[in-house]
Amino acid sequence: APANSGEEEERVIIPIVLKADTQGTLDALVYETDKAIQKIEETHGERAGVRIIHKGVGALSESDVKLVSGRERAIIAGFNVPVDTTVKDVAERAGVSIGVFSIIYELMEWLAKEIEKKRPRIRVEEITGTAKILRTFSRTKNKQVVGGKVLEGKMVKGGNARILRRDFRIGEGEVIELQQQKTKVAEVAEGAEFGALVESRHEIAPGDVIEEFIIKEQ
Repeated sequence: APANSGEEEERVIIPIVLKADTQGTLDALVYETDKAIQKIEETHGERAGVRIIHKGVGALSESDVKLVSGRERAIIAGFNVPVDTTVKDVAERAGVSIGVFSIIYELMEWLAKEIEKKRPRIRVEEITGTAKILRTFSRTKNKQVVGGKVLEGKMVKGGNARILRRDFRIGEGEVIELQQQKTKVAEVAEGAEFGALVESRHEIAPGDVIEEFIIKEQ
């Protein structure tokens, strides 16, 4: 299973300001926004909360921006309301997303995308393959030619790699090049033997294990 890299953020609140041209459309906007909030919190509620901190009828003003100024995850959404360039500039300088639409589904699509962009993420490590080193060849500075066999998953050219010796990590590196039967390849499947050029500050020895991994954000 993927291992958490330990960079998980604390639960954060994404503040939203809603403005509309009439009370009726504001009520509809609040209803639709609440549905969007529920959806994001069902999936990411342990890390992110979304709150409507202000709602009102009328033009978007600097006071609306000041409500969320300094909160980089803040969003201001307006439906069919005027907003002048000064207000937009103030919002931009404050790091606040601001969007005004005259079609409600377009506004909701934009709002959902902004919430998704601003929610916190955790970095998760995924192991893509492990290989045992069977033999070693030339070494020049930090680059070393090795031969090995894929034990699980696959070896991928350009992958980040950990070097393990008797289950202890001795260093990290990168698989610069892969070959099978003297032909350069992009990846090598489980069970197959290969040659590889590995860049690492640590010298690799027969019996070592190379563990390739990628970092994903979720």
